Amino acid sequence: DGTSPIEGNSPQVRRGVVFDGDGDYLALPLQTRLALDNWTVEAWSRPDAGSNGGTILERVVGTMASRYNVNYGLRLVRASGLYYVESYFSNGAGTEVKTRSSQPITVDGEEWTHVASTYDLTTRKLILYINGGRSHYVTKPLVPIKYGPGEVYTRVGEGFEGAMIEVRIWSSALTANDINSRLYFYLAGDETDLVAYYRLADGGITAQDTLNASVGDWSRGWANAATLCGNAHFEEFEVPLRLDVDADGDGMADWWEIIYFGNTDVSDGTGDADGDGLTDLYEYLSDLNPLDPDTDTDAVSDYEEDSDN
Repeated sequence: DGTSPIEGNSPQVRRGVVFDGDGDYLALPLQTRLALDNWTVEAWSRPDAGSNGGTILERVVGTMASRYNVNYGLRLVRASGLYYVESYFSNGAGTEVKTRSSQPITVDGEEWTHVASTYDLTTRKLILYINGGRSHYVTKPLVPIKYGPGEVYTRVGEGFEGAMIEVRIWSSALTANDINSRLYFYLAGDETDLVAYYRLADGGITAQDTLNASVGDWSRGWANAATLCGNAHFEEFEVPLRLDVDADGDGMADWWEIIYFGNTDVSDGTGDADGDGLTDLYEYLSDLNPLDPDTDTDAVSDYEEDSDN
């Protein structure tokens, strides 16, 4: 059917992870690539009406004075019946630095909100963005802790009620233009300083890391994938990202090119990557695998099976 059994994003489906706020979350792998001095963390979230708040994304590095040490974090907080987003971190003494959105966000189980936070170690500035616009910032002399005593973990959605998609973690403080230019589009997976990319459009019990560096992760037991814990699960629903984008105008959707070729620059549609006599564009239009001359593995090539090639 043209899909890849070893590619979690194939076929591309409008899907995300749903959390019930009662002990479920998405556990990212315990890897040093997630320990950051400078960072941008972002996600699309759709909180349920009546939510009590909860974590959107957080990397904890142990405790100090009975308080969690946090490398970076985003959370939804409820105050006087309204909902705000906070970005935060703590230093080695457990002292928290945070900034809160200047305006409340809509929490009704229907509206999606894009949240992003950046931190620049040189300027010591923590900036919070809501739907691509700078909402608030704070500058403090304290710096985020990367490593600490005790348990270390990175989790998405702990205590959160609602749905999430497109969790992205970068090792630099992106500009507002950087964030806005990619707001409604899937990434290629090879962007500069991108260290983790979870689309959350899979199925099953893990969420694939869509970095190019993680291609073939199935052969490593999905070592770079995130694990769904508790009642966290995938559901299909409408998402704010565009699936039909064809930025290079070659007739093939960007998401399809990224899945099979890694980026949108490898094929212009006129080539024949698997040598079966059908162009890459034809394979896209026919819902075939452009890297396999026998997509349905029936010992008859795609070219021979196609009646109007």
